[in-house]
Amino acid sequence: MIGAPPLEGQLSRQVGLDQGKYRLLLRLVLVLVLVLSGRLFWLQIVQGERNRVRAQENSVRVAPSQPIRGQMLDRHGEVLASSHLVHKLYVWPKQAVDPNWRHLRQRLSTLLDVPEEELEKRRANARPGDYRIPLTDRLTPAQTIKLLEQVDELEGAEVGVDYLRAYPHGTMAAHALGYTSPITDEELYHLAGQGYRIQDRIGRTGLEAAYE
Repeated sequence: MIGAPPLEGQLSRQVGLDQGKYRLLLRLVLVLVLVLSGRLFWLQIVQGERNRVRAQENSVRVAPSQPIRGQMLDRHGEVLASSHLVHKLYVWPKQAVDPNWRHLRQRLSTLLDVPEEELEKRRANARPGDYRIPLTDRLTPAQTIKLLEQVDELEGAEVGVDYLRAYPHGTMAAHALGYTSPITDEELYHLAGQGYRIQDRIGRTGLEAAYE
């Protein structure tokens, strides 16, 4: 008759299994700590300055919205002048410097099918007080979608909205309706106290100027 294994042997094997599980768990915890430490080192030391700049910009970034000019109607209620929404591409001034700007310009040129020289010209023509630099007059729907899909990878660039003046009847009665254009530095100097801001557009002649 074969006897049962000694109790000491069973306990010894059980203790051995428990110690093996403990060592495996300890190794997993150690690997996890090393991975997290490495990631923390990368974020705080290697990418620390870049992340601090981005966090600061995100926390204080303010982009005033353009005021919407009202419609002009004739006595029959027909629209003579109105404002319509367009999408534009902007870049923040702090990001429009090398080496970031060089890489961003290449990406935007490829996405928009616009020559890099044109984007560079827009950046170079920015006014000193611009809170953001417009790189396009307007975006097509296809361009807008492309940019919005990859906006997280386009550091310093963003898609914004603007309102442009439209005259359904073209040049008819243009002398009476007038037109609008961006405010000049000299005009801004005198009108800033009335709430005008850089990149605002003001009425120049005709009714547009009268209703300013």
